[in-house]
Amino acid sequence: MVNHDNAAAPVRYDATQAKRHFGEVLRRVGREEVIAVSRRGHDVAYVVPAEMFDRMRAWEAADADVLARLDADFDALVARMQTPAGRRAVDRLLEADDDSLNAIASGAAAAS
Repeated sequence: MVNHDNAAAPVRYDATQAKRHFGEVLRRVGREEVIAVSRRGHDVAYVVPAEMFDRMRAWEAADADVLARLDADFDALVARMQTPAGRRAVDRLLEADDDSLNAIASGAAAAS
């Protein structure tokens, strides 16, 4: 398996070249090279080894799982803060003047 973390920049073909030399494109991809296909100077596609594509799909699925867990954790945190006591604490915090906030911060700093 090739480590693609330090892979070289992709080899570039314009769309016409890629079509005309498709066999060469596939041979290069078979040697673990990444091919960028461009049209009018802008990359429009990448041809990558199948193993690399499979890894990218697995990463995407893993990222979705992590995001789902973080979303659930965040929702649980918000739910805990939405108690009547939590709402009262936020209301007091938002209504506090600067002197009160400074006193609270000083007390917390002294306690730590």
